[in-house]
Amino acid sequence: MENENGKEEAVSSGQPAAVTDLVVHLQDESAALKEVPLVEKLLKPLPGVHEVNINVMAQLVLVDHDDQTAARQLVSTLNAAQLGAMLSTEYRRLQQEPRGFWNSLPSWHIILAGLLWLVSMLSLIPGPAWMEHFKWVALIVIAVDIPPILRRAFLAASHGLLDINLLMALAVAGAVGLGEYFEGAAVVFLFSLSEWLEHEVTRRARDSLSEILSLRPEDAYLLSKEERVPVEEVAVGDMVGIKVGEKIPVDGIVQSGASSVDEASLTGESRPVEKRVGATVSAGTINLSSYLEVECTARVGDSAVGRLVRLLEQAQGSRSPTEKQVEEFGKVYTPVVVFAATLAATIPFAFGTEVGKEWLYRACVLLVVACPCALIISTPITYMCALSRAAKTGILVKGGCHLETLGRLRVIGMDKTGTLTQGNFRLVELLPVTPATPAVAAGAQPAVATLTQKQMLRLLLSVEALSSHPMAAALCAAARAKGVTPAEDVCDFEVLSQGGVAATIDGRRVRVGSSRVARELGWTASGYAELKGSAEGAPAGETVVEMLARWEAGGGTAGWIGVDSEPVAVLHVADAVRPEAKEAVAELTRLQVSTVMLTGDNKGAAEAVRAQLGLPMARAELLPQDKLTELAKLKEDSRAQKGTVGMIGDGINDGPALAAADVGIAMGAAGTAVAMETADVALMDSDLRKVAEAVSIGKSCRSKITQNMTLAFIIKFVTLALTLTGFGSLWLAISADIGAMLLVVLNGMTLLPKSASSSDNQICVADYYNEDDEEEGDLSLAIEKTQPGDSTDLVIEMVENQDPDRAV
Repeated sequence: MENENGKEEAVSSGQPAAVTDLVVHLQDESAALKEVPLVEKLLKPLPGVHEVNINVMAQLVLVDHDDQTAARQLVSTLNAAQLGAMLSTEYRRLQQEPRGFWNSLPSWHIILAGLLWLVSMLSLIPGPAWMEHFKWVALIVIAVDIPPILRRAFLAASHGLLDINLLMALAVAGAVGLGEYFEGAAVVFLFSLSEWLEHEVTRRARDSLSEILSLRPEDAYLLSKEERVPVEEVAVGDMVGIKVGEKIPVDGIVQSGASSVDEASLTGESRPVEKRVGATVSAGTINLSSYLEVECTARVGDSAVGRLVRLLEQAQGSRSPTEKQVEEFGKVYTPVVVFAATLAATIPFAFGTEVGKEWLYRACVLLVVACPCALIISTPITYMCALSRAAKTGILVKGGCHLETLGRLRVIGMDKTGTLTQGNFRLVELLPVTPATPAVAAGAQPAVATLTQKQMLRLLLSVEALSSHPMAAALCAAARAKGVTPAEDVCDFEVLSQGGVAATIDGRRVRVGSSRVARELGWTASGYAELKGSAEGAPAGETVVEMLARWEAGGGTAGWIGVDSEPVAVLHVADAVRPEAKEAVAELTRLQVSTVMLTGDNKGAAEAVRAQLGLPMARAELLPQDKLTELAKLKEDSRAQKGTVGMIGDGINDGPALAAADVGIAMGAAGTAVAMETADVALMDSDLRKVAEAVSIGKSCRSKITQNMTLAFIIKFVTLALTLTGFGSLWLAISADIGAMLLVVLNGMTLLPKSASSSDNQICVADYYNEDDEEEGDLSLAIEKTQPGDSTDLVIEMVENQDPDRAV
């Protein structure tokens, strides 16, 4: 298998071994937008190519292929058509080079054509007869500026494609044939200028995404070799050194040092996070205040930032239903208008030469009108800007289709544990119980004697150590804190469908489950279980069932432990509501999105959280399949309002529910590969307010697309109507085309993230300077993170720690 560099390597992306994704960038400024059909026609017939996705704004081609066709062969095929293709690795290296002043100017032929076109205008000024000869300069304009257009037109025609370059070439040829040299020159020059303007105006949108794609570090200081190496050479288990101000090159665990880390590039959280020995760090984040040594836990391609970059590239390549509909419209609209132009250029000659010439001119105008540039660009420019804005706030949206779904969101389901609550459980109470069955009352001994605290904790630890539920970690931690160790003989672990886990410990079946499990086993029947301890603050004479009801009414989770089908203990676990949850719910309500809690927890806990957050609805004690049923009902209700349904969860335990919703949103995705890969939208941290931000971006995106398409349609059809009624001209047609293109681009770019105030984006080094790490003669790095204009600058100053009089 070949990688992007053309080298043999195994694919470890989770796809079949014979399939890989190749990212190709088109350097030709017009290639991505104007040559989409050509690129598809060149690549799709090649052996081993399964799918070709093109992002017209990013000038990016994503090719899904196997080893029947080498990566370099795909690039060579595109370059044989002079499309300026290169692999993404080469493109990223090229992007890192500084862009000089001369590179920001139009091509030489556009500048020369513009100057000569201005000279040709002298022919329009009333004056001496010799001034009319300046019209011949217009022919020089055409000769200088039309070769790139003719080249692309020939390529399209040779592959049986009707593209914009061919239409422009035919329009210019018609204008020259009619002696309208100046107007022909205007079409050539303004068309070339519009392509350059389009490229430059949209550069900011591309650069905004490029900043995110450049998060992936290029090299790392490998301690075993005591030198910098390409980050791809760092293996799991290797130790890397990170100086102050450097990007952390890989995901890993801090083994030495303590520092503050800026994670804004990954999570969107502006406040630095303290990292000490044992803490996890992510690639692409910045070390702020002290030297760190980190053990690599994932290769760069499997790191959080590596997955983010890869999925963002794939998101750019995916096309939404709206984008595909616009393309389909263009496939019909352009041939129809060209056919009308053909009729207009031929039939009227039957009524005389003068009538024929007049309609031939109109046919040339129709050829220009047939170019749906503004319409085609109106959707992808908006998607790119919205994706960039979302990514910069720590939200990964996997394509325009999910942006549209967010924009139509009416209802969103929320899991309770770890979503509305922090997921940081603590064991509040653990009390023994014994069954008070008729057999026991008659003098028989219970199957299990009353357990001590450590015996109960041992059962908990032995079973829950095998569980992945968030509550399990808290129960295990509580047991280990008391010095308890798990049993050695543990087997037949099982996840109970009613909500709980079970395992065989030392030959006896142990269950740890919810009140639903207890009800099915009859443990909650009146008088069945007797409390053999006293809960803190419990009323006198309180029964087990009454105590559990009180715990649940307070927002806690009640559980049972049973041995061989008899209850032996009850437990009370508490989890705090996220501090930002109420604000997030209120913001979603403001966006006209109704929130529904879907939880497997008990009704008392669910009702307590619902009341605290002001949720309109809560569905409790739901099994995984019950959540799917509830989502199906919500989707049916929303379809009546032409809306969609979303689901928020952790991306692991809520996987089926996220998949069943119209759009699945996973929280805390930076720390879990599963969440980032499976969810439609991934929040890189666990700030619930970003759900509302994602919905807001989706609604804004959908609104901008509607505005852009409406504007493009109106301008195109007004121009078409004026042309058919004899009021149109080549001037009007090309000017309307350029104007519409610029308007939709600029309107879409209003979605780009705006610069934050300096007060919100400064990192004061004094706050993060670690005095414990100070050594005589040592150097510390002062960093001020600012955002002047539209870019983020790092102002770096070396400060000698040994001079206490110097201010940082």
